[in-house]
Amino acid sequence: MTRIDNELYKKLKESYTENNLHKIAHNLIRLYRDKQFDKLQVIAELVSEGHSMDSVSDKQGFSRLISIYHPDRFQYYQNELDKYKNNQDEQILHQLEHILLILDIEEIVSNIENYEDIDYDPEFMWDIDPAFFTYFDANKKTGSKRKSKRSIKGCSFYDAMKLRLGGDIDIDYPFYYLENIDEIEMAESGINNLDGIEYCINAINMNLSGNQITDLTPLLGLKQLKELNLSDNRFSDIDVLSTLHQLRSLDLTNNPIHDLSPLFELESLEYVEVTKNFIPIQQIKKLEGRGVVVNIIE
Repeated sequence: MTRIDNELYKKLKESYTENNLHKIAHNLIRLYRDKQFDKLQVIAELVSEGHSMDSVSDKQGFSRLISIYHPDRFQYYQNELDKYKNNQDEQILHQLEHILLILDIEEIVSNIENYEDIDYDPEFMWDIDPAFFTYFDANKKTGSKRKSKRSIKGCSFYDAMKLRLGGDIDIDYPFYYLENIDEIEMAESGINNLDGIEYCINAINMNLSGNQITDLTPLLGLKQLKELNLSDNRFSDIDVLSTLHQLRSLDLTNNPIHDLSPLFELESLEYVEVTKNFIPIQQIKKLEGRGVVVNIIE
């Protein structure tokens, strides 16, 4: 391994993280939702210099682009880098360099000029596979002007945070600011989707009770969480909670939950509240057998 290759290997190992892939994918999806297809075109052409990329004139173009940076690809890229380390195949490194081109995607997007001579038809150009949006709200409307209010019924976690911190959803509040918050109190905030919460990577305590949340998938990756209150929401699937291995206290009161088996994998879990749910008694006994205090008082 030459010195240059060794430096590139280290740089790629540091770049291919779940957080970076989340950041890139989130910004690509945001551009799509905001119909900024000119900027997506520039980014696609930039990446295609270092990666095999379908033409954006093809209706599968965006699906191809987002699949490259989907967080689910994290382990694949890490395995490829390990393969290089074992086999010294320089071609692997060069095939993975593309992430370095858009690692600072927020700055890149802000510097891209609006190309008025590019005419895009989103219905033809961007044929999106919903599977690529599993950790974002795929039903969020685009193109509509949102009103600046102190409370909005049915907003994203990100907009609710902007309202809480600045009193206005139109304020400039970069996503990376969320990385510095370790305690989040967003009870009864009108949240119906968790778009943006994936950036709260250092959150330890989180209260999301009394909202209208139906999908917990964006919680994937919040590995520092120890206390989580999700009571009085509308979700039934808690599979993603099995990835929160530091979780100690969990409140699931008053949700249409029928299956607690994802919690069996949480070795740090000490307490769970499941009042007003429909949980099989066998699952409750299994949790109790693992030393978890389960509260089911009606």
